[in-house]
This record gives sequence, structure tokens and C-alpha cells, in this order.
Amino acid sequence: MKHSILITGASTGIGRSIAVYLAQTGHQVFAGVRRPQDGEKLTAENQSIVPVIIDVTKSDTIQTCFAQVAKLRDPARPFSLVNNAGIAVAGPVEALKDSELRKLFDVNFFGAIEATQIFLPLIRESRGRIINMSSIGGRVSTAFLGAYSASKFALEAMSDSLRQELAPFGVHVILIEPGPIQSEIWAKSLDNKDAAANYCHADRLAIYKKRVERFEKFASGAARRAIPAINVAEQVAYALTTKTPPIRVVVAPFQSRLQLHAGEWLPTRLLDRIVGKALKA
Repeated sequence: MKHSILITGASTGIGRSIAVYLAQTGHQVFAGVRRPQDGEKLTAENQSIVPVIIDVTKSDTIQTCFAQVAKLRDPARPFSLVNNAGIAVAGPVEALKDSELRKLFDVNFFGAIEATQIFLPLIRESRGRIINMSSIGGRVSTAFLGAYSASKFALEAMSDSLRQELAPFGVHVILIEPGPIQSEIWAKSLDNKDAAANYCHADRLAIYKKRVERFEKFASGAARRAIPAINVAEQVAYALTTKTPPIRVVVAPFQSRLQLHAGEWLPTRLLDRIVGKALKA
């Protein structure tokens, strides 16, 4: 069955790809954007997409979006929510500014919770689904990605609880766990020195200079192996429509899958030694 769906963070990257793909395959798509011009670009690509203004860090925009979607959605379809809005921050824990840590959690975690709470009446009433965009980093944390992973670990934990709480109502909660994807989310990463200076204390960042440079090389290699965002969109479509959806879906190149399993299966001290040796300048 085709769904009526709200996708947060649909302006660029994975969210945009999901919105376009689901609209092309017959779903009613509400694309959550923060700026009207981003919505206009989406409708120019597919006129069936309905752009809606939503900033998951601002409660009033979530409420306004809810009212708009509740009025325009097709009541004959299940209503589902894709919590895709997210940002990324990389850097040593010691160097990260408190304001950036809080912003990271406001978007990646608290925003997803509030959107879920507000839209749950529609989802429960229509027996729709909730899809939360996590990450491989939500399963395994490594040096310089601690803050980002922490926000995704929190999202994973919340999703597990939510899945159990909503099971009696026939509502499925699915986690999508991408690895390196061709997306703009890491534009504010350590390879952008000006941006890094904005969310890290420069003097503290300097302490880790050589190891951070090694990390940047690994990150660049991962970026070159990134797979198209359409791969994620296809898995979201499957999770929406299959009778018994998977609880977790990993979407990543082989090497990233290998790193994920190594992080979960290897003894922690051995993994620490491997990472330490890799980052040694």
C-alpha cells in the first residue's frame, strides 16, 4: 500500500533523495524543509511533492506542519514519518564547544522525539510507520566521532523502546543505518577548517593535530567509497511497504559493513589498539 509520508530534512542529500524517490513511486510526500526556496526546487523536480516548512528544533514549526499535513493528507492511506533531519560534527571531545554539542542533540535526537510525539496520533490512527535515520555510527563509536555517535546511539535506544511501546497498536519503528553516503551532511566536518574552527576550541583542537590529520585521511577515503543516496531511499521504500519490516537496515559499502561488524565483535581493547595504531602519526 502507498503511504502518506512526512520526511524531515528533505532539502538536500538523503532526505531529498527519499522525497523524490517516494513521490516517483506513488506515495503522497510531504517534504519537510526550512526555507521556501528549497521546497520550490523539490516541486520543480516533482510537482506531486508537497513542501512543508519545519525546523525540528522549533516546536511552533512542528505544530504548524502537523496542522498542515493533517489537513492535506490522504485519509485513505497510512500516515508515516521519516525522521531524517540531522547534522554532523566531528572533533575531539575535549575540543568541542558546548553550544555545538547541544545543537547536535537538538537536531539529531530531541527534534526526532518531538516530531514523533506530535505526529503519533496520525500514525497510530492510520497504522503507519516511523522510520528513524540513524547511522553505522549509532552502533559503533570511534575517535573524533564521539558526539555524532552519541546522538545516534540515543536515537537507537529511543527507537528500541518506542518499537516495543507501539507494537500493540500495529505501528512499526524501523532504524535505517547508513554508512558513507553521497550527501552534504559532512560538509561541516574536519576537512573544512573554517567550519571546524567554529565548533571546536582552536587551542584544544591543536593538541590532537597530528591524529586529527590522520583521521581526515581516513574520512576522505570513506567519502570516495560513498554510495548514492538513492540506495537509502530504496530501503526506506521497502521498510514502508513490506508486510514485516526489518528492525534495522544497514546501507553501506562492504568495507564500512566490515568495520561495523569488527567494532561489534572484536574485544574492546583490541579494537582500541587497532584504532590507536591507525591514527598514530
